Amino acid sequence: MNGEASIQNLINVHFRTNEALSKLLMGNSTTNPTSPISLNERNGENNQAMLHFIYNSKLVGVFVCHDGNHGEWVLQIPFFPPFQTMDDFTEEKVRGMIWAGLGIHPTNDNIASTINSNDEYRFDILSLRPWTMSSLVAQKYVNDSNTVVLAGDAAHAFPPAGGVGAANR
Repeated sequence: MNGEASIQNLINVHFRTNEALSKLLMGNSTTNPTSPISLNERNGENNQAMLHFIYNSKLVGVFVCHDGNHGEWVLQIPFFPPFQTMDDFTEEKVRGMIWAGLGIHPTNDNIASTINSNDEYRFDILSLRPWTMSSLVAQKYVNDSNTVVLAGDAAHAFPPAGGVGAANR
């Protein structure tokens, strides 16, 4: 493989939401007036998307929808070794980053009581793992006996949120 072996370091936070939070993430409006707006409604539109890029004072990251119907999400957060390590990303800190990315602030009494009493916006963190983004491309696209051809997404290493056949269009 040719290319850069390390372009960016990320923390992947795999989490599972309940139905209410999954609807918020997927852009289905809620009738609760104290609820934050969905990621898809921020621009006055209601479009479902796979990637949601968040840039605010508490979070720079990407929410990646793995399965919106079952509440499977990953939050990718950039981190900078050797200045940061996995120890800097405790479950409590990452939970706060997820809330901040969604515009939910548990310090707000109304939202905090809703979260604690009804579990309306509950989510379970399934894993916290480091990941290094690379930019690698195959050196050859055909094997020596000309029986196997690499094409499209098979010919490069791609991010866990990427691929999706973009090179084939």
